[in-house]
Amino acid sequence: MTDTLLDRLARHPVLADLDTEALGALATATTVREVPADTVLAREGENADRFFLLEAGHLAIETRDRASAPVLLQTLAPGAGAGWSWLLGDPWKFDVRAVDDVTVLEIDAAAVRAELERDPAFARLLLERVLRMVTERLEATRLRLLDVYGP
Repeated sequence: MTDTLLDRLARHPVLADLDTEALGALATATTVREVPADTVLAREGENADRFFLLEAGHLAIETRDRASAPVLLQTLAPGAGAGWSWLLGDPWKFDVRAVDDVTVLEIDAAAVRAELERDPAFARLLLERVLRMVTERLEATRLRLLDVYGP
């Protein structure tokens, strides 16, 4: 039996406990992408017109200055989400690169922002999940800084 897109969204930890109506709104804006290793899915400074829910593989969140190789900030495992700049229509703040072959649910930001405007209850539910992602990313960054610079 093949999973539907709605099933895949419902199983993703970032979307845990969203009701069928909210998942349906996301499903209309979602594409499943199989991405080969070392592919850049998003580049710092470019328009954040989508976000990603990772199903398989690993994503690297990276930054760089113009003269150096990428600096790894965090590696995301299946069940994570990548991207929140899309909420405000801002550019990507970091690069998102496939570490190995990945499967992502790629979600169109403009469609989701329109749904957030239309449905305040959906907006609250989704924004809570995005805020949880941001909090987890900040905590991981704090721990990484402690590793690098010590207590």
